[in-house]
This record gives sequence, structure tokens and C-alpha cells, in this order.
Amino acid sequence: LFHDKYLRAILNPLNNCLRDWMHCLVGNGMANTHIAYAMHTLKDHGVTSTLVAEYAEKFHMPRKLNKVKGEWFSDAHVKEDTVHLFAGEILGMVPVLHCFFVDNIAPRGELLEHCQCLGYLRLILGLFQLGAEKSMGYIAKLRELIDRHHTLYQRLYPDKAVKPKYHHLLHIPDNM
Repeated sequence: LFHDKYLRAILNPLNNCLRDWMHCLVGNGMANTHIAYAMHTLKDHGVTSTLVAEYAEKFHMPRKLNKVKGEWFSDAHVKEDTVHLFAGEILGMVPVLHCFFVDNIAPRGELLEHCQCLGYLRLILGLFQLGAEKSMGYIAKLRELIDRHHTLYQRLYPDKAVKPKYHHLLHIPDNM
């Protein structure tokens, strides 16, 4: 675009920035980072990735979605500040990890805010996954959920890296 005068007249990359939820959230985005930090938090509280993987193996998703694989939660994929997997796998990890927190961690009265923050992420992804037309009815709810997620995320992980995609996600409802 920078070198084509015709295209710059239509869409100037300096004045226009288009964002999409997939790349902000699951294309090495916020969800990848959030999952990694949540997994490290579990590890800090004595919960191994093997335990999460065993839970995941028993988790059943609707047929139209990917089959859940416990290996997604292994140290081979979960790095310091991201998870190295495809977007579809990340979309599968979020509800599984949130349910793990709900079923196994929250009943002990531990990491309740972490569970809530993952719940916000799960809802955000769910609304975007409704598709281009159906999600339009939830713009106000998306703004609210993104704000709640970000506020809680910043409190839970104040010293962690934040990707620019974290900020770009704030603008997706406006773009819609």
C-alpha cells in the first residue's frame, strides 16, 4: 500500500487501521497470552499441566468444534507469555481452561478472579463466534465484557507483557 499511489488514495494505512477479532484474540493474540499466564498461575498454586491435560481429555465439545486434546496444555505449547497453537485450538482451549477453573479451582475458594477473568474471555470469544451478522446485536455487551476483562486482567497480571493486540481489541466494537 505504501508504494501504490492508487491504493493509498483509497485506503491510506497511516489514516486507516482495520482490526479483526481473530487476530487480536487467537492469532498469537490476547487469548494465547491469557492462557499462558493462567497456566503459569495454576502451576504456581501446585496444579500441574498434566492435571489440566487429563481434565481436557475428558472434556466433550459440540461436534462442530475441534476435538479437545490434552497435549494443548503441555509445556511444549505453553510458553512464558503465549501458547503456540493454531487459532482453532486456542478457541477450544479457552472454554476448557475456564471450565477447569470452575470445576476444580473455584470450589476450593482459590483464584476466583482468575476464573472470572477467563469467563469474560470465554464470553467475548463466544459473542464474536456468532458471526458477522449475529454478533452485531451484542456490540454494547462486547464493550462491557472487554472493559471488564481488561480491568481484571491488568489487576491480575500487572507486571506481565501486554501485546498491542490488547489495545486493538478495545477498538473492535467501534469498527463493528
